Amino acid sequence: MRCSVVIATHNRSQLLYRSLWSILALGSRKPEEIVVCDDGPSGDDTAEVVRHYAAEFPDVQISYTTNPKIGGWSNPAIPRNRAIRLTDPEHEVLVFSEPEMLWPGGTLENLMGFFERPPASLPAQFPWLPPIPVPQHFFVTASHIGYCLEESGIADDRWRDPMAVFGGEKTDRRWPEINTRVCAVLREDVFKVRGWDERFTGWGMDDVD
Repeated sequence: MRCSVVIATHNRSQLLYRSLWSILALGSRKPEEIVVCDDGPSGDDTAEVVRHYAAEFPDVQISYTTNPKIGGWSNPAIPRNRAIRLTDPEHEVLVFSEPEMLWPGGTLENLMGFFERPPASLPAQFPWLPPIPVPQHFFVTASHIGYCLEESGIADDRWRDPMAVFGGEKTDRRWPEINTRVCAVLREDVFKVRGWDERFTGWGMDDVD
């Protein structure tokens, strides 16, 4: 199976630079495509960051688009939906991420593996509950993702050291729910629900879509 990674951003070029590095340089598996949608557009060098990685990783289709919006960034659904429409229709999985997220090395391999080799049941969220049968339609959420925020203390080249950012955690927690930090979903299911709800009134409302 193939996937497209969708990232909506605004004025976060330094964070996006680190996030794309983790996806492309750390990953044991690279996505076939990354689409970055700049909501604004930004007043920084976001476009240059995307062009840098497109040149460095020519085997991955990396593209940049803008959402012609006036005013502050208040609705991530709109740039996400714009980016979705630009992804390769032959890619079966869409992975949504945010510009401040650092992916540990096995993130994409774990997410895609769930679709390619789905287990009979999901692990129980609590040890006293039985395993959950895998539903026909489901989202896969990656937990233990690192935040590359400046105030995190990883402000110098230590952000390139996975152990400094992630410690000993693994990216392998999967639930039939959606978490917009990093999540994967079948493309056909995204289009069945007509993408993200553009009636959001602010950032974070997308977590309950």
